[in-house]
Amino acid sequence: MRGKDDVGQLQNLAAGFFIRLLCAPALQCALDAMFTTGQWETMAPKEALDAIGKIMHRPSNQVVRWSDFLSVSQAPDKPISAFFIRCPQQAIKCGFQCPHCGDDLSDNMLLRKVIVDLSDSALRQMSRWCESISHIDSLRGFCSVFEAAKHDAASGGKLARESAVAGVDVTADD
Repeated sequence: MRGKDDVGQLQNLAAGFFIRLLCAPALQCALDAMFTTGQWETMAPKEALDAIGKIMHRPSNQVVRWSDFLSVSQAPDKPISAFFIRCPQQAIKCGFQCPHCGDDLSDNMLLRKVIVDLSDSALRQMSRWCESISHIDSLRGFCSVFEAAKHDAASGGKLARESAVAGVDVTADD
């Protein structure tokens, strides 16, 4: 019966390595910083799962929250509205405050973050020089209008034509 024990032990040893391979690439990198490949190859399944658990259940701190906030970006194929939902959620978690007076800096940080990370380069450039954008809600409105106009232009001005047929004036008021 020695053969079955050897096979069971071999499966047990390889399991730790294969558990690591099932992890997402970012988690694999974090795990590789803690253990060598040789250590993974000899690690029992429970040890491998405990190592993963230590990383996954780490307490959140200010650096982690700021990193999460700074890593949010607008995906080129996603609407701007989704970006304007994710960014404020992350900014709230950060609780940005002035170290001198304690004032809340969340809106200020959020506004700059969103402008820098917009996926549309034309929109990003226009929003940088537009002085009327001093609050995140102003930027959200500006971006929504820009995105709607861009979609309208891509469809050959369909919205403007349909509005004209319906008798709606869509021209800018002077």
